[in-house]
Amino acid sequence: MKVRTKEEVYEVYRKKGVRLTEEMSPLLYKYFYAAIKGKMWRGFHMFDKAHTVMLTEEGIIPSRAGIKILKALRQMEKEGVQEIRESLGGHMHCGEAYVARIAGPMVAGWIHCGRSSGDLEAVGSRVEARDVIIAIMKGLIDLRKTFLKEAEEHVDTVMPGYTHLQHAEPWSEPLKLDTLG
Repeated sequence: MKVRTKEEVYEVYRKKGVRLTEEMSPLLYKYFYAAIKGKMWRGFHMFDKAHTVMLTEEGIIPSRAGIKILKALRQMEKEGVQEIRESLGGHMHCGEAYVARIAGPMVAGWIHCGRSSGDLEAVGSRVEARDVIIAIMKGLIDLRKTFLKEAEEHVDTVMPGYTHLQHAEPWSEPLKLDTLG
């Protein structure tokens, strides 16, 4: 793997207004954002909206700016959040880039007030983890239902018994389904 110079790594940050108006650097995309593209966009979008509401309600940003930001984010939802975020590079600040295109960079800049990229990453990864945990829990519930169905069908099936992890006499004990939940 080629070792990149400091100039190559930071070339994207030297351009004026890069965060809001310039296309993402191919180096930045290749070495950083490609790893998370498409995985955390829901969390990024949720955080963009929630953070903007908080900033507006607390009077940290002008209410007109907050309204414009939220309208732009709602417009993004109508057009397809995932598709738009991916078309803008899929990175954590692409919501801000979209707002800049719709409402202008002076409005879009307010969305980043009082939060860090680390905040966005944390929320994005937690929302993604939550989705995975919910899917796992649904699978476990289905598995439990399957076990209960099988148990009901084999209440009288003779099974080998065990005592202290050693084979013992075969037995068939009625399963008490009401104790399983």
